[in-house]
Amino acid sequence: MGSDSTRDRKVLIYVLQNREGLALTRYYLGDLTWEEAEKKLKEVDFVLVPIGSTEQHGPHLPLCTDYALTEMICKKLVEDGLNAIIAPTVAYGCSEHHMRFPGTISLKEDSLYNLVRDICDSLFEHGVKRVLIVNGHGGNREVLQILARDLLSEGKEVLVVNWWEFTGGVEDVLGAETVIRGHACEIETSFALCLMPEKVRKDKIPKDHEVRDPRIDIDGEKVSLKPIHDWKELSEDGSIGVPSRGSVEAGEEMIKRITDHLLKALKKYLERSSASS
Repeated sequence: MGSDSTRDRKVLIYVLQNREGLALTRYYLGDLTWEEAEKKLKEVDFVLVPIGSTEQHGPHLPLCTDYALTEMICKKLVEDGLNAIIAPTVAYGCSEHHMRFPGTISLKEDSLYNLVRDICDSLFEHGVKRVLIVNGHGGNREVLQILARDLLSEGKEVLVVNWWEFTGGVEDVLGAETVIRGHACEIETSFALCLMPEKVRKDKIPKDHEVRDPRIDIDGEKVSLKPIHDWKELSEDGSIGVPSRGSVEAGEEMIKRITDHLLKALKKYLERSSASS
């Protein structure tokens, strides 16, 4: 009797300690069995495919920043009511312009195209309604747009969102008249401080550093004549902007705006799609 009671207590403790992990099973495709996946993939409105990069993010943010934040944004969308399941995260992207910073891993454009195409084709073969590619890295944008157009032309419903573009204006949140939307900047630093504070090297956040602007000034207007191919031309430490302005509070507010805006946009998309079918 005593041993049964002890065993039951141990089981209860295990369940309580792992409650979050058990609850998260419904969010992630990789946590399901094939039988569960067969049912779930046909039920959801979207399969989310998070895509980021493994690349430098200044002296204060980790190499995983893009893909880790993107997966967390996907999780928040599902937590906040999006009828979706999250496919395994693609942790690599097109990052050739960051290759002078150690640790960066870059895919060629055709490699990213083929990788994500194979993921989408596999999902559609299992009967999913639509795929939402949630992109967290600027260097992936062009490839993913081309891929989405190609798949749409084949009758496969694919959407692409660059989640950081859904912040709207952020000057009020960051308490600044102007905000540089750069790299490892005050915006991205705020996201990281909010969603993964344990990974931020707070003592390494740049306070004052030189950033070289490659654009040409013509009568007060800045114009670009060539794409950025080497980030070192812009910043020695890899960051652009004013990372020291970043804060947990700013991150919380911006992430709330992002998820609210995305959920509203996706709801309207589904309503329009339903009305036209």
